[in-house]
Amino acid sequence: MGQYQRATGEQKLLLDFYVSAVADGYQWANAAMANNGDVPLFCLPPRMALTDEQLTDILDRWLESLAGQTDEQDYLAMEVLLALKNTFPCAEEPFASVP
Repeated sequence: MGQYQRATGEQKLLLDFYVSAVADGYQWANAAMANNGDVPLFCLPPRMALTDEQLTDILDRWLESLAGQTDEQDYLAMEVLLALKNTFPCAEEPFASVP
């Protein structure tokens, strides 16, 4: 986690791209799970399109809330998922699909 938090310049751009790609993968997994009637990993509000800036802010806030509880061996992709789950928890029943 430290590498992500200390990154600057080109390294920061590459890590932000990675974070965005990971989040896209989780959103595709959510769509597949919803299609199969499974419980999603996290629940974005209806019609919300998560921007890269919002995602970076969500991840940064999540990591700040864990101050000192993460180390270099933690996986960034897992922290992305946990940040999304924390920010967009699913209610008892997931959001109904919007036509």
